[in-house]
Amino acid sequence: MRFKSVILSMLMLLSMVTTISQIDNSQGESIEDLPSDQIPDSTSSRAASDWEWSTAFGSTEGDDGWGIVVDQDYTSYVTGQFRGTVNFGSCSTCTQTSQGDSDIFIAKLDPQGDFLWVNTAGGSTQDAPIGHITQLANGNLAIAGYVGAGAAQFDSIQLNPTGVRGMLIAAFDQTGNWIWATEYSGAHSVSDVRAYDITSDDSHIYVTGDFVRSMVVNGVTHNAFTTGVSAGAKDLFVMKSDYSGNHVWSQFSIGGESHDGGRGIAVDSNQNVYIAGMHSENAPFGNTTLATNPTHSTSVYNLYEALIAKLDSNGNWLWATSHYGPHLDIAKDIVVTQDGLGVENIVATIYATNDLSISSTNNVISGPFNNLANHMVVTSKFNMDGEMMWYDVVTGYDNIPAELTTAPSGDVFLCGYGTNLGSMTSHHSDPQYDDQWNTLLDDWAGDMWVAKYEIDGQLDWIVTSGADPAQSTLRDCALNQDNVPYVAGGFDGDSIYSTPHPDSDGTLNAGLSPGAAHVRDGVFGKLIDDYSTSNPDPCEQFNGMLGPVWDNSTVNNLVAGDIYEHPEGSGVFWQVINSTNTNADPGTNADIWSDACTCYEIWSSTSNPIVWDVVGTYDLYDIVEYPAGSYQLWHAVDNVPANEIPDDPNNWRFWQPCEGTECAQFNGTLGPVWDSSTSNFVSPGDRYEFPANSGIFWIVNPIHTPGFTAA
Repeated sequence: MRFKSVILSMLMLLSMVTTISQIDNSQGESIEDLPSDQIPDSTSSRAASDWEWSTAFGSTEGDDGWGIVVDQDYTSYVTGQFRGTVNFGSCSTCTQTSQGDSDIFIAKLDPQGDFLWVNTAGGSTQDAPIGHITQLANGNLAIAGYVGAGAAQFDSIQLNPTGVRGMLIAAFDQTGNWIWATEYSGAHSVSDVRAYDITSDDSHIYVTGDFVRSMVVNGVTHNAFTTGVSAGAKDLFVMKSDYSGNHVWSQFSIGGESHDGGRGIAVDSNQNVYIAGMHSENAPFGNTTLATNPTHSTSVYNLYEALIAKLDSNGNWLWATSHYGPHLDIAKDIVVTQDGLGVENIVATIYATNDLSISSTNNVISGPFNNLANHMVVTSKFNMDGEMMWYDVVTGYDNIPAELTTAPSGDVFLCGYGTNLGSMTSHHSDPQYDDQWNTLLDDWAGDMWVAKYEIDGQLDWIVTSGADPAQSTLRDCALNQDNVPYVAGGFDGDSIYSTPHPDSDGTLNAGLSPGAAHVRDGVFGKLIDDYSTSNPDPCEQFNGMLGPVWDNSTVNNLVAGDIYEHPEGSGVFWQVINSTNTNADPGTNADIWSDACTCYEIWSSTSNPIVWDVVGTYDLYDIVEYPAGSYQLWHAVDNVPANEIPDDPNNWRFWQPCEGTECAQFNGTLGPVWDSSTSNFVSPGDRYEFPANSGIFWIVNPIHTPGFTAA
């Protein structure tokens, strides 16, 4: 836990970080669908040492891994698309030949990443599980994506989509047998329906995506909005089915003037549904109509904003928010998190261009944020009512988030890919950890990356594929029961994960025009259990010790490792991290001072917290627990001989209660509700409640001068 001390221009960064610098103001489709200038490149300094295993597969015609989930026995179930003849491994079903342009495969991998079995499905055109994979509570698996027009076989099940593509949902058992498959096409020859994400709870399956021209559900045709500039535009759908594939309900947003679509979906414990995606001008979501900013679309391909929305368990829209800039922004995924007390929240990630502003249901807007290159990665946490709790903006060059997954602790893992990872900077990570993003290399080939955020929004670590000349694209990621990440994706050119993987055709083909045969191989991989050195607990660096009261009346010769209490009597301590001569108060300069730590945090973060013992002797500033198991802490105010019991009133000269609180700097004084509707002139020490009626209060960081303007 850290002080709720925050620069109010960044009030929405609701983390527990003591000192935060002001933010510098300076599509999950198949590779064939991306313009050539959006096929990513990137670099990395971290490579084979961070990967326990990786399994590549492919032909000379282009292949991709689209989804992965991990079972309790550390086996994994995967899905993807392939062309031509592919030898996935040495199992009896490992050699497969596609029936058409591309087919779907499902497979099971053992704990070492070797294929145990493979099954396929598809027809004469292009089929792909771009909506990933989910494991159901009964142990079966379900995938989503699309099947091309014409007959498509799933073992004995035949689907007959019409138009260009039909949206696919299909289920299979743990031995690879297809249980059922269903598709939803449109009513027109140009209808194109795709699912981009799938999730499930203990009884239902949920998908989201988009459709062109029309989508037919249970005999009812839902026509896309095609007035004016909207001819050819996509509209959004959300669908709920039971475990047998029976339709329960569908919801739509039809009416936006450009593209509207779902890209990520999540469900909470009450079966409320959350989607991430994109919306255009005048897109309706129940009683909410969203507008684009700053101007509405003048072309079907011109202008859509990132969307985050909530539906109830019956499919009714509850709220929707826009996260906007002057260009094309997409919310790529969303997850429901749960903290140790069972409180649920949501985290979303956005693929953003320059000048993105982040909004929330309580009309608090943060930004705009700028990037010197293209495509920032924006990750935000909201409560279940859509009110923002924190955000992080990672700049760089052409970086694209792909998927989110969450651990039981509430920590969030963000997976993506991009160009020039060496230039990425997180505005929410501690400066001492920024070098995990910022190792510059000359190689600008595409890399996958996996990042971990702690529950309070602190960027913990980053691991990437490479460094190698391949252009890698991450499609999906998952965690095993030990919270170790697994990834699914593809690469073009020779790549390094756990071991070198030569591309099937041995060449890099990223410069091909849209629609050309990008010769890619697929890959699945697992990071090692201790894949990255996570941020050290700043309180651990205190080594279980406290220090004297801070005095800024004179210039102090600060020595790294020195510890001071500030404010006096607060029980809150700070450590010098860089030696210097200064009288700058603790908490005012992150280059000099550590995060604040309470007595309990310092004691509990040591490898062997001290419990008072009658024969023990203790040094000045030692912290001990007494009685054992009580979590009642005492700190030594002198060198303590043996047999001096901490709670003996006669031992006041040796022991004092250790009762520091992270809220000590508030001095028992609160403040008004924060109002972002106008510019506010704030001074260090001002207190505000945010969100309204939350009972959570924030104090203006003294790093800024009086009169600092916050909007």
